[in-house]
Amino acid sequence: MRQSDRFLSYYRRLFTFLAIGLLVLALGLMIAYRQLGGIEGARYWIAGKALDAIEAHALDNRPDDISEDQVKAHFQVVRQANKERESDLAKLYLILRYYQANYWQTKPSNTQARQFLAELMTTINPRLDPDEID
Repeated sequence: MRQSDRFLSYYRRLFTFLAIGLLVLALGLMIAYRQLGGIEGARYWIAGKALDAIEAHALDNRPDDISEDQVKAHFQVVRQANKERESDLAKLYLILRYYQANYWQTKPSNTQARQFLAELMTTINPRLDPDEID
């Protein structure tokens, strides 16, 4: 076999391998995209991850007056609403950014922590009762 034939067969095999690899990757991404629920589902998933990170930080830096169970309960309610897509994402991101900007380096006071938890609960959209729509 000539040198140029070996060279071309190498690149032919490499191209085939890369093409199959890209197809498998694209298929995996399409399946994940559908499982998340498209663009909207991905937004809620990312919000859930941000909520998890802020919760971990809030638990480590909570004031002594606020119990760990209280913080976990607030975050669990918001996390459940986010999972059911009943949260206002714009407001949730705004509140999480506010916490990160103001309390990431310093520990919040009791009043500030209670205010943050109360504002966190306001991100949940109220459920509409079908009887009230008319």
